[in-house]
Amino acid sequence: MAAHKAGRLLTEIGLVIVLLISTPIVSWWTRVYSGPIDQPKGDVLILLSAATDDRGGISYSSYWRAHHAVFAWQTGGFKKVVISGRGGHGILNFLVAYGAPREVIVAGGDLRAPAETPSRQHV
Repeated sequence: MAAHKAGRLLTEIGLVIVLLISTPIVSWWTRVYSGPIDQPKGDVLILLSAATDDRGGISYSSYWRAHHAVFAWQTGGFKKVVISGRGGHGILNFLVAYGAPREVIVAGGDLRAPAETPSRQHV
């Protein structure tokens, strides 16, 4: 008898889960919890750089971060861009190439030009 009740309870739980997943309830709750999706705006955009490649360029993830930063800058959402991390030099060049004025970009980390950067010894 107990096994029958446990089986029935698990069946009912499974049915409720299937109904929740297959109905618009999930999308309704997603909208409620996520809130409005607005264009980002503010005074300062802080851009975290990821890794650099071996020639001083930007990595794949830094590219997408920089790409979204360019979009945010071009839509007039920010007055200043702060780049954090060692991959800042490549991102700085990327932002300037896509129209962000150099004077509004503050870059931290090691931003020496690649020619000035000491070569790394690979063992």
